[in-house]
Amino acid sequence: MRTVTRSSRRKLFVVTLGITVLMWMTTDPAAAQWEPELRLTEAPDSSQTSGHFNSLAVSGDTVHIVWADKRSGNWEIYYRRSVDDGVHWGEEVLLSANGPNRLPYRSLPSLAVSGATVHVVWHNDRTGNYELYYRRSMDGGDTWSAEECLSYDMIWSWVPSIAVLGSTVHLAWSDRRDGNFFTLYYKRSTDDGYSWSEARRLSGNSTPGHAQSPRVNVSDARLYVTWHYWMLGRWNASYRVSVDGGDTWWDENNPADDPEDTDGLTVRQSNPYLYYFWAEKTSDMWNLHYRYSADAGLRWKPEMSLRLQQLDYLYFSCSVTGTTIHLVWKDDMNGFGMIRYTCSTDAGESWEESTDISPLPTGANWPSVALNGSTVHVLWTDYRDGAGEVYYRRNPTGNPVSAGNGAAALPADLTLEQNYPNPFRRSSSIRFTLPVRGQVVLTLHDLLGRQVATVLDAEYQAGTHHARIEADRMPAGSYLIRLSSGGAQRTRLLTVFR
Repeated sequence: MRTVTRSSRRKLFVVTLGITVLMWMTTDPAAAQWEPELRLTEAPDSSQTSGHFNSLAVSGDTVHIVWADKRSGNWEIYYRRSVDDGVHWGEEVLLSANGPNRLPYRSLPSLAVSGATVHVVWHNDRTGNYELYYRRSMDGGDTWSAEECLSYDMIWSWVPSIAVLGSTVHLAWSDRRDGNFFTLYYKRSTDDGYSWSEARRLSGNSTPGHAQSPRVNVSDARLYVTWHYWMLGRWNASYRVSVDGGDTWWDENNPADDPEDTDGLTVRQSNPYLYYFWAEKTSDMWNLHYRYSADAGLRWKPEMSLRLQQLDYLYFSCSVTGTTIHLVWKDDMNGFGMIRYTCSTDAGESWEESTDISPLPTGANWPSVALNGSTVHVLWTDYRDGAGEVYYRRNPTGNPVSAGNGAAALPADLTLEQNYPNPFRRSSSIRFTLPVRGQVVLTLHDLLGRQVATVLDAEYQAGTHHARIEADRMPAGSYLIRLSSGGAQRTRLLTVFR
């Protein structure tokens, strides 16, 4: 018989422990990669994020956040950023001058970022009427434009949502004009928010009033505006889509299959994948439902449910890249509210086991999730400190970037795809891919090679990005669009017609 010595037992224990730790790290990598949470506000009263109205946005390694804050006794809008992918954070910036709140509803900020341009919009009732207010930064959050009122029509205009592609900014909100309780409206700017189109009504063509809580999403040539409305004693979700940057719109539609209540409809795009997510109430419980298309909306998979089983309204946020979906939501089954996270790498066909993002059941709510390369960023409001405070966590290796995990593999070289649509009259979208992070310059030239416009000039992370080409002020004819980055250039021919 072989004798096991004390030294042998120690070696066996070390080997066993090493195998156990390795198995634990292998079986639950997401939980192991989440870094400790950071508290980003120290307000004496209450701070609150806006959840899926976009409190969080990422461009390159810069992470931008906005929130509503009541430290002064009024709901003011604050901004903060990190320029190193969420590791360290700069000082707070007060964006609003709201003054006393005359009406009971807090301001809700919405944030959109394109390169170094940051757009923030919110509502406030300083005039005794809810109006929309807006500010922008053209240098990544260093300096800000003067505050501007975008509605000022003595009619309730509130709960705005903003999105941006290139220099075109899209804005949707609900207000009380046209004799309806609430109706959804839209406007856009094609010059980075310097000037705006007239307001255009989107809801009420096939549904009555009570349209609220819009969400805007834009990618390539598709622009979605989603909202909910009250009809026949229940909430219903609706959306409209424009394929020409907001010039014309398809009729209203609802992706759900005759539910009791639907709310929070959110569209996410990662060409050619297109996703619809919404909260649905059945038998007094809220669940997350979703469906997706793998061919940009030509064919759709059947409706699926994650069956989160929430008692209260389901607050959630999602971000996608290829077939990979990142989802955060408020879980209230413990009676308080926690933030949980899960991920799918096969377009929602299967999901990993959920991870607790907020470690304590203290009434956490209104989460947002955003991606930057392999990093997953999560922001939420937490009441553990006696009042609402803004908390943040990140997973620096949480987003798969290999082709086998659902995201497109990065090319070995710089690529510039053909713009779409082409030819075009007013605007077009073009996609490019960087093998490494770097400065990107996209310029338009006439056929003699003379530069006529700069489409963008900003730093981008490795991966696929989109830019918007605006041709409102360009004569009809053919042009060259040139992409320059890292000493390499790529050129495409495009045509503008009138």
